[in-house]
Amino acid sequence: MKLREFKIQNFRSLVDSGVIHVTPIMALIGANESGKSSILQGLATLSMDSKYEYFDLTELNGIMKKYNDGELLPKDIIIIWAKFELAEDEKTELKNILQGIQEDLTNIEISKYFDESYEITIANKKFRIPSRYKFTNAQEKIRQSLTNLQSQASTYL
Repeated sequence: MKLREFKIQNFRSLVDSGVIHVTPIMALIGANESGKSSILQGLATLSMDSKYEYFDLTELNGIMKKYNDGELLPKDIIIIWAKFELAEDEKTELKNILQGIQEDLTNIEISKYFDESYEITIANKKFRIPSRYKFTNAQEKIRQSLTNLQSQASTYL
């Protein structure tokens, strides 16, 4: 998969980066504190292991205030959108996974939200999934609950 374009929104010093087209050689040029690092850090959060902290949400354009006031929910605050181009072998593998899909699978779009969920668009179909961090966190809570229940049960036996 090759990253072709992306956009960072509502992240640190960025309200909206606009669509950034990716070329084989790129440079981010701008004055100090103009958002160059925020663009790179925002792009890095596309990782399944990345989680957002409160301070990652921009204070600009009233986004953090709307979040604090409950006007914006974490699941509705997009942080990054990215478009990837698939290689031929990746298209074949994806068609095998998504049996019955006949549409062109040249591109996949992925959006990540402040609640760490992902929206993946494949062949004009949208899928919303939680991040690996959320899965891992949920598994740990389940383990702790089971351990507590086991401890409580053993005191009654």
